[in-house]
Amino acid sequence: MIRSPNNMIYVLLITLISLSQAARRGGNGPIQEALSLGQSSNITRDDCIWRMDTDVCSKGIIKFMLYTKISNNSENLCDEQRSDNRNITCENNDVREAEIDMNSPAWLHSSSWNPSYETVVLVHGYGGTSDYLPTGILKDAYLRNSSYNVIVADWGVLAKLPCYIAAVHNMKVVAKCLAELFTFMRQSGVDMQKTTCVGHSLGAHVCGVTSNFLKFRIHKIIGLDPAKPLIPNALKSRLDSGDADMVQVLHTSSNYGDLKKIGHVDFYFNGGRIQPFCINATDEELCSHMRSVCYMAESIFSSNVRFGTKCKRRNVMIDEDPKGILNRMGSAHFMPVGQPTPTGAVGTYCISNVEAPFCLNEKNLIGSPYCCKPTSSVNKPSLIL
Repeated sequence: MIRSPNNMIYVLLITLISLSQAARRGGNGPIQEALSLGQSSNITRDDCIWRMDTDVCSKGIIKFMLYTKISNNSENLCDEQRSDNRNITCENNDVREAEIDMNSPAWLHSSSWNPSYETVVLVHGYGGTSDYLPTGILKDAYLRNSSYNVIVADWGVLAKLPCYIAAVHNMKVVAKCLAELFTFMRQSGVDMQKTTCVGHSLGAHVCGVTSNFLKFRIHKIIGLDPAKPLIPNALKSRLDSGDADMVQVLHTSSNYGDLKKIGHVDFYFNGGRIQPFCINATDEELCSHMRSVCYMAESIFSSNVRFGTKCKRRNVMIDEDPKGILNRMGSAHFMPVGQPTPTGAVGTYCISNVEAPFCLNEKNLIGSPYCCKPTSSVNKPSLIL
């Protein structure tokens, strides 16, 4: 069902005025880029999906997929569970995939979910989920670590290209649905102290807005370059440090991403602006925005963890060799970024880096080719906010 609420019509009109002014100036502002991303801009609000109802979960518009790594002694488990009609598939013969059924109170315990693992909920942004950047990279990294239950929140139908304004509007509905998932998990006995919501771009704000619809606290949120265009300033409509016990934010771009300090602890890579390895990319800002996912992915492996040093001034980089930071760890002046960041960490930290993070090559055997310095062959999957 397509809806076009009056308040969003107002926002649309303001945005169209901004786009027209930018066009007359011959420039492409961040809002214009976010709305089109190279797609056709000859669309109307009726071509996009606007949801106001709260039953999108039950209608299957938003899906939650559980991924778990199969242990060596569980080779036949996939076939056994498939025979029980649990909508389970196996990926690459060692990963189980199943759509979560929140209408079945015992579903989680009859699934492949491992209570001894930590649980991460991955939330994509504008453009939908992908096998590449952003969700696929993180999902595969967590599964390769073999210590996590991975849940992917797929709201791609409500965040499709090039309907950015509709995607921003739909965040509230998605957050309500995500709150239902967290409530279901808690009622199923999931340890919420071992649960993290990891969101990229608009997905970071979805993680934050979810807290408005819960009767308990989310333990940890990690926001990967939270989106800036058209995001309201009201705290209830965006990610902020009050949304969880621990809110961590990684900043990698200044047009698509928001440079403001948002969390308890914020990390600024190369000043939170264009990343050096994205220079000369088709879209340097978008490339930089996407690489927050790659910085997060490498932090899942202890051998790849980077450390930030306290910024002299917010968003001003410290010219210091990252290897030196690693060797001098132990002082509160340095902080590990991403997954191993300790609960209770606070402050603003800077990291200087010139090489593409989590790039799979002869030097780095753990990584993804989609995190390498972009070329024309790997740029296209990156059109996701």
